[in-house]
Amino acid sequence: MRVGIDGNILTLRKTGIVEYAARIINGILASAPDVSFSVHLPTPLRRLHRKEDTVLRARQYIVDPAGKVAMYPQIFPPQKIQRKLWDFIGYPAVESIIGEIDVFHGMSYVLPPRRRAKGILTICDLTFLLFPEYHAQGMQSLARTIRRQAHSADAVIAISEHTRKDIVESLGVPDERVVVTLLAADEKYRVLPRSEVLPVTFRYGIDGDYILYTGTLEPRKNVTAIIEAFNILKREMALPHRLVIAGRKGWLYDGLFKQIEEIKLGRDVIFTDFVPDEDLVALYNGASLFVYPSLYEGFGLPPLEAMACGCPVVTSNTSSLPEVVGDAGLMVDPRRPEELAEAMARIIEDSALRAELREKGLKRAAEFSWRRCAEETLAVYRELTGK
Repeated sequence: MRVGIDGNILTLRKTGIVEYAARIINGILASAPDVSFSVHLPTPLRRLHRKEDTVLRARQYIVDPAGKVAMYPQIFPPQKIQRKLWDFIGYPAVESIIGEIDVFHGMSYVLPPRRRAKGILTICDLTFLLFPEYHAQGMQSLARTIRRQAHSADAVIAISEHTRKDIVESLGVPDERVVVTLLAADEKYRVLPRSEVLPVTFRYGIDGDYILYTGTLEPRKNVTAIIEAFNILKREMALPHRLVIAGRKGWLYDGLFKQIEEIKLGRDVIFTDFVPDEDLVALYNGASLFVYPSLYEGFGLPPLEAMACGCPVVTSNTSSLPEVVGDAGLMVDPRRPEELAEAMARIIEDSALRAELREKGLKRAAEFSWRRCAEETLAVYRELTGK
């Protein structure tokens, strides 16, 4: 079976969706010798001389010892124009770029026109449609086209039951055409000895106990609520902990820094910017607790990663996060900082609760599997193609 992939996603800096795409491709390559991948890599006109770089960026996430992944960098206009050609004109059919395929899997909300190939669209979340105020204006065009994209697919993959429900209710896709494949924490997220944790925390300027958040700094992640809750704890219980915020700046984050300045938290808050995975494992291990009051998640990998490292979790009682955490963490209304502060205080003050959440979290994280996710995705390919 030959599977086409929109490789735009593989040229981006590593995020949850990049991790998803790479895991699906690598997992299927490892378990299905009859499957090969053809990756479409549009090359904008302004970057003609960098086509090789585009291929290298895509290949960095792929383990392909048998040479079963073919890259097709195609000279094409910028992605916005390409999407318009695909969405409104139906040109060109993807087979004209990467040859004959059995199925095309769109992993970045785009499903190109096809001549005979079956089409699968993965939708990780519908935040841009349901909560446009959480996104930059560039996502508006996607909100306008996602319904048409979803209805053009032979099957839609959702990464949680909550996302499946959103797809059915908001896009009108028939329930029987939506398949759920749950994500997982990478095997690298595990319990580490203290001797491996301390050098990393020291390198980031972290001394003593700390509370951790990791994720992009953007409105949907609700980091302002963490700051408010942290400030409550500083005032009411003379909390000795520091707050470590690990993640890149996204958009509409200026208010966050202004908030910290106004309430004078100063050196109590550490911004690390981007943290590579190997360091993030240590930061999870060293934290007293992990806090993640996101307003909406299609799945929510960070709480699962934290649990896999034995770190107690406080997260939201909304969207897909209860599915991920189950009874292995404390869940709160993310719009109530005082409720968030209360849950954080419970974990800090109650050693028995910390131990209970640690054990429950380790067991819960072990229930999720990237191998199963890849196998379930392959099953969708086979059901559609009969191969």
